[in-house]
Amino acid sequence: MKIVIAGGATESEFLAEMLIRKGHTTVLINEDKNFCDLMASKFKELMVIIGDPRNLSVLFEAEIERFDIMISLCSEDADNLSICQMGKKMLGIEKNLCSVTNPKNVQIFAKLGVDHVVSSAYLIAEMLKNAAVLENMIQALPIEEGKIVLGEIIVSQESPAANKYVKEIKEIPEDSIISCVIRDSGIIIPKGNTMILPGDKLIMLSSSKAAEASELALSGRK
Repeated sequence: MKIVIAGGATESEFLAEMLIRKGHTTVLINEDKNFCDLMASKFKELMVIIGDPRNLSVLFEAEIERFDIMISLCSEDADNLSICQMGKKMLGIEKNLCSVTNPKNVQIFAKLGVDHVVSSAYLIAEMLKNAAVLENMIQALPIEEGKIVLGEIIVSQESPAANKYVKEIKEIPEDSIISCVIRDSGIIIPKGNTMILPGDKLIMLSSSKAAEASELALSGRK
């Protein structure tokens, strides 16, 4: 696929690395020259454009018309909305995805034409710091599927997932992952050998169809 990443820093770097490793044609557009120089030197396969992705002329100069996916990771929600809309309406990019810091914007942006809206820039940054977690997310939640749902599950003593390693929980749907575990005010990025304990708060990323099944598999509640 042909994918363009607009804005961002740490998130963009890890995302670009994973996409390149998967063989996708990847373009990065960022107005931070130092960051762009670093990315260009680090990833020879990456096409790097120095410029403001909020500027339509910059997007045209990047020659990303008819790309498959646009991912906008700017710090301002309004900028992400604008970039996604320009990508789809002006450049013919088929699908778009962005992060938002205000959860109230998830439904609003969806109604305004953004295909996939992920709330909580902090959560995204934490996940993207772990390339393996991001790879699982991309595999489990393909862009072509429905909107990503961010959910929270609190594990009790009676929960099916309690006192089990993540790799032992076979009932989790394929298009759903445990993105992070909140335990004693700390954040754990789970791996297969991470044990789920009573009292843990699980942050789930699921397709809209898999959210209920994930709740049942992990908490025993619908």
